[in-house]
Amino acid sequence: MKFLLSLALTTYLFGVQVVAQKTDCRPWCSEISIPAKDSDGGPQHCDFVGFCDACDACTTTSTKFITACGSSKGTCKDDPTKAEEKDTEHEVRCCSDDLISGFVKKKPTCPYGSSLSSSCVHGATHDDAIAACANAGARLCTTAELKDDCTKGTGCNHDNDRIWTSDAATADNVKYINCGKVGICNGITEKEAYPQETHEVRCCSDTFKQGWKKHTNCAVWGESDLPTCFHAETYDSAVEICDNNGARLCTIEELQDNCTAGTGCGHDADFVWGSKTFTD
Repeated sequence: MKFLLSLALTTYLFGVQVVAQKTDCRPWCSEISIPAKDSDGGPQHCDFVGFCDACDACTTTSTKFITACGSSKGTCKDDPTKAEEKDTEHEVRCCSDDLISGFVKKKPTCPYGSSLSSSCVHGATHDDAIAACANAGARLCTTAELKDDCTKGTGCNHDNDRIWTSDAATADNVKYINCGKVGICNGITEKEAYPQETHEVRCCSDTFKQGWKKHTNCAVWGESDLPTCFHAETYDSAVEICDNNGARLCTIEELQDNCTAGTGCGHDADFVWGSKTFTD
């Protein structure tokens, strides 16, 4: 590995942009010195998948990373993504942009995937998961790749397990959904959600709106029929829908106070987008 790293660095220093080996790039920073500027003189960027760049950019202080359900049909499908402490133990599946023996490509948009079925990894910390994939010449999959079922059915019974991804949990990729009416959604009030998931939309307004409902215990007006019911929207789409109606997503407190309960579209029994911000 160190020979490969040195070769990659030498090639880079001659002005050629080099695709990094298919491993998480953070461990590289403790082994070799990497230029802080790319061949064009611009700042480098670390995407944890393709290019390994300056150490400051490659190092994350996050203690939480996203785990994703091994299959969109698995028993964990109702809680498909979660932010997990990096020292907790979860299952491992790996991805590679290049063909590796034993890896399979599930669809044209997917990388090659594997569960390392010759040595199924059923309990690993995030760092151990990175190492397991690196030892196979691969990398951890992104959240998007796992949610796209790029490793579904690759063995080790991981379709029903939570799988480590390469994505650090941040405010950009961890959002929250809340039961439309507290106590209705099988006793679950709030869940984490990946922003590209699709969920129902309800909005809140700080000022009076004709036809919107204001409960006596709430300071806001709420509505679900906007004037159309929205049953499957991403987080960004939900924000835009509320903004287009002169409103906003409701806060966690407003949703948990049932400030939009009973506003229609059957959303009382659904999980709707909220505006809570994730903090590590």
